[in-house]
Amino acid sequence: YYECSALTQNGVKAVFDGAIRAALNPERKKIRKSGGCWPWRRNVASGSSDSGRPDPPVMPPAGLAPWVNIETSTFAENWLEAGRSGEDADVIFHIAGHKPVPAHRLILCSASPLFRRLFGIRKKVDLSAVAGPSQPAQSEAGVLTADDVTNGRVPGLTDMSVSHCCPSEPGLVTCFTVSEKVSGAAFENVRDFLYAGNPPLLESGDMEEMARVARIFGMTELETLCKNVDEEQEFLNPSIGTWLNDCTGAAAKQLFLGVDGMADVVFKVDGHNIPAHRCVIVARCPALAALFKMSVEDKPVVAITDTNMHCFLALLEYLYTDHAPIEEGNPVGILKLANRFGLTRLVTMCELYATKDVEQAVVQSIQHADVDVIGLLHTSQSDGAPQLSAWCLHFISTNYTAFLNRREFPQLHGDNLSYIKTHQWPPQDYLDAIAAYEKKYPVKKQKR
Repeated sequence: YYECSALTQNGVKAVFDGAIRAALNPERKKIRKSGGCWPWRRNVASGSSDSGRPDPPVMPPAGLAPWVNIETSTFAENWLEAGRSGEDADVIFHIAGHKPVPAHRLILCSASPLFRRLFGIRKKVDLSAVAGPSQPAQSEAGVLTADDVTNGRVPGLTDMSVSHCCPSEPGLVTCFTVSEKVSGAAFENVRDFLYAGNPPLLESGDMEEMARVARIFGMTELETLCKNVDEEQEFLNPSIGTWLNDCTGAAAKQLFLGVDGMADVVFKVDGHNIPAHRCVIVARCPALAALFKMSVEDKPVVAITDTNMHCFLALLEYLYTDHAPIEEGNPVGILKLANRFGLTRLVTMCELYATKDVEQAVVQSIQHADVDVIGLLHTSQSDGAPQLSAWCLHFISTNYTAFLNRREFPQLHGDNLSYIKTHQWPPQDYLDAIAAYEKKYPVKKQKR
């Protein structure tokens, strides 16, 4: 008999080692003689216990805990919409015979080493966490200047300048002129690729032309996507797109999260000023963006109350990267903040981690564990976490006896208490049947 925990990994190796030994050296099953110390042991030949008693009531199964599903990511779609709408754009690409193509420095620099060089970012980007440990940190070959662009040392671009392109909008805008070798439609696909990794428009374009443009800008992943579509292997592209989005998010975190350099909004949380970027907030969290969108200040300061800096930084990291440090943070605190600002996917991520925290806390004992599952149930119901609520109800119901002896049990009322009593395990009718059986067929003590 072995015990293990998939959550903590304790004993897992011993279980598999034992299973292998058992399979290689099976023991012969010993046939016990009738009688012994088990008064309810069934006599196979007669279909009843050895003493003539009928079998006791069979305990019904407890049932499986409800799944906690993570909502599908909209990271790529959010970025793509930001690029195509042009809201808060601070980069404009001019193309002969085509409308201007808007973009954002933050996203371009996060997605492309070329644009990091063009915008003077020297900091190395370490993508080993998403690309594997063999992937070296991306060190830029050197800053590229407007003169480099004008003198033809940047393939695909012929001019770079900085100006107030729109007098009604604050801040400077960087303008690029795209080479005549690149069509407007193809360059829009390039922009969409940098934003979304695997944009929907890509598959409706001319793959040969797109691959040629990808080679001009040195975008090998875009060339691979085009090749896959051309060879009818486009089923590979979503995985590549997801990986590219993770790389973009990792770069955005390292270069811009909490960095004041290009920030154009400040959040004041728990006495701390946290710089952020309008384009990210607007694209990823409209409810949070609504707090500053009507401000006339160049760099508005927005106060966020009823939370702490660590939970808010975790929420910001989710907006920039589509991931959040929930495991090492406070899942419940982040969940409350995510629900407050309408981030339903982040809510589902916190729901999952909250259940794992409970499972880890009760490894030794449920009754004496230092975790308040009933309080977690109430929080989940007040803060928009229906999956966590369903999980807590099931967990309390299937461990009814242990929870009955906890000091929080009297806090259960109304529908929650009714559900738990209805679904308690073992069920009350089984307990009543066992009590009746033991009363009718008492166990006789054996004389020594």
